[in-house]
Amino acid sequence: MASAGRLSASIVSKFCAARIAHNIGDGRVMSLTKDALAAILDGIFAGLAVDRVVVGFPARKKIGPLAYADYALAADLGNGRLLYPGLAIGGTLVKLAALVIGLLNRASASLLTPLVLALVCGLLLLFVTRFAAPKMLKIGKTENKAEFISPLMEDFVKLSWLRARLII
Repeated sequence: MASAGRLSASIVSKFCAARIAHNIGDGRVMSLTKDALAAILDGIFAGLAVDRVVVGFPARKKIGPLAYADYALAADLGNGRLLYPGLAIGGTLVKLAALVIGLLNRASASLLTPLVLALVCGLLLLFVTRFAAPKMLKIGKTENKAEFISPLMEDFVKLSWLRARLII
């Protein structure tokens, strides 16, 4: 995960640096603002993903599936119910807007390629979440027994590892 996070940060930072250099004399502040906003949203989302997969998921092995399920439900179906979709959907929409602005301004391929990659990853993240989210919702409706909760939690964790790698 650390290498994926470094790669993501590298792609976003290189893209933003290129956009800044390209736009400083151009006055295309709107495009630059969208690029910066996408980087900020993804940075927050990536930090949350790293916390989850590096800290939270290993902790579930120590505290057990029922305790971790209680925590995950309180977090994901509490404040996370608005935060995570807002970051995922909002970040993808900002990337789309930045790509459209880049296309309209006839940006070079070296500037558009990272945006296309980031947008594809954002769309794949939303697609994989379509399978992960119901697992968490089902955990909340399942009888509070380890034999029922554990398989759902393991499926959710596997999908979440994949989702974490798609956040760029």
